[in-house]
Amino acid sequence: MLASAVTPAFIIYWLRNDRHKPAVVWFQFAMLSVMIWSISFGVMSLVSLPEVRLIATHFYVLAVSTATIFTFMYCYEFTFKKPVPRSIFILFIPALLLFILSWFNPYNLIYTVENPYQATEILIPANPGSIRPLITVGIGLPLVIMGTGMVLGELMNTSNKMRKIQSIIILIMISNGTILGLIKVLDMVPSYFDPTPIGWAFAGLLFAATVKRYQIFQISPTAEQQILDELKDILYVYNPENVISKVNKTATDVLDIEVGITKKELERRNPEIKNVDTKDGKERITMSVDGNTRTFIRHCSALEYGHGARGELNLLRDVTELANKEQELQQQNERLSEFANEVSHDLKSPLTVAAGYTQLAKDDRETTEYITKVENSLSRMEEIIESILNRAHSGRVPNKELLSLENIARTAWSNINTQSASLTVRTNQELSADSTQLLQLFENIFRNSIEHGDDEINVYVESTSAGFFIADDGPGIPENQQEDIFEQGVTYSKEGTGQGLSIVSNVVEAHGWSISVSTSDHGGAKFDITEIDS
Repeated sequence: MLASAVTPAFIIYWLRNDRHKPAVVWFQFAMLSVMIWSISFGVMSLVSLPEVRLIATHFYVLAVSTATIFTFMYCYEFTFKKPVPRSIFILFIPALLLFILSWFNPYNLIYTVENPYQATEILIPANPGSIRPLITVGIGLPLVIMGTGMVLGELMNTSNKMRKIQSIIILIMISNGTILGLIKVLDMVPSYFDPTPIGWAFAGLLFAATVKRYQIFQISPTAEQQILDELKDILYVYNPENVISKVNKTATDVLDIEVGITKKELERRNPEIKNVDTKDGKERITMSVDGNTRTFIRHCSALEYGHGARGELNLLRDVTELANKEQELQQQNERLSEFANEVSHDLKSPLTVAAGYTQLAKDDRETTEYITKVENSLSRMEEIIESILNRAHSGRVPNKELLSLENIARTAWSNINTQSASLTVRTNQELSADSTQLLQLFENIFRNSIEHGDDEINVYVESTSAGFFIADDGPGIPENQQEDIFEQGVTYSKEGTGQGLSIVSNVVEAHGWSISVSTSDHGGAKFDITEIDS
């Protein structure tokens, strides 16, 4: 009997971190009653002193009474997964009254012997006239029957496999306690032995193992509802009969909805839900909320109830801001496309005229170097117009090809007015890039160096292990200006527009590269382009 107290003690310790889960705390108290039951009966059997034996009997009587109450309480929370009503605690009053009166035994109400402190029986009798059977059996037995009925109902109704297993274990535990208790009452075992708490303890060990192994009681329904109410999205659930079984606070704030109405009734009350606009494979719902038009995307998921029954979870996510930004972006793209088309249309006509007159000049007189440069510039302007048009239509996605870095650098140098500046190229690198955009990068950096330097500035292009750099020996860029030099409209030159290095940054970003600015070995500016895959 004393050894059997080890099992419930272990169960109480094992579940010490699971007390927040429904039913667990009352199951621990039930195991505590079983432990006291075993220890008190063991002391009654081993110790022959009547006084010690009677004191042990007091605790034995209390343990038997409270074990049935705690069993009913954890059966209630196991079944309904919510705290027991406070009114149930009134059941402890008769048990505590029995425990207090047992110390004094007034009018032999508890023990039906004249002097219980001199009694020689292992279990002091409670013959007719004692209120002990009235409390332990008269209250305990109905509680055990009701607890059994609740768990049996859960076993029949649940589709969760582990809930069924746990229900069976609880029923086994209660059945063991009841059957072994009858064996003891009918004197089918020796007087010094009570098998009831032993059966309870080992069945309780199985129940505790399922709590730890399968985490059945993760969240109580109260906490679950609180979590759902914290969601800013609309959530409602249909059961297999297409009846609303669960809603959150956002749903009740926005929709005319309540638990218990059918799907048909919900759609009648909220016709916007039925008239769904499908776009990009997503169900979009537009409805008025507090006088404002809001856009929602509906996500539906099937819920398995078991035995082929299926419900449905509906989640409506508010995407109004995203939809507005998508519309705004679409309008911006349309304006950009219109702008690109307008630039292309307005500039191509005068370019055509200029190219025609240039050709006439070449035909009428000896071709000069200056006319050739004008012709090259006009051709380059046409390429830039085509590049702007392509970038507007393609979202700046580069059309990559294998290019010679040296050829691109020298071509870009020849496309700008270099005055007396010089270019030094030390590279034979090849890289995959858009030729037009890469020309823009070099031209704008070269132009930046010449605009900020003197007429005889020297520009250098060299390869690095991660890409290449463009440097000069001009005045350089102060450190306090290097951080924002690539931003649109930022310039530190009276003649600058703030566009050139912004274009450079856009080209680098479109190619997935990185760019940084620092001071070169020659004291000027250094633009380092890295993360290039050749």
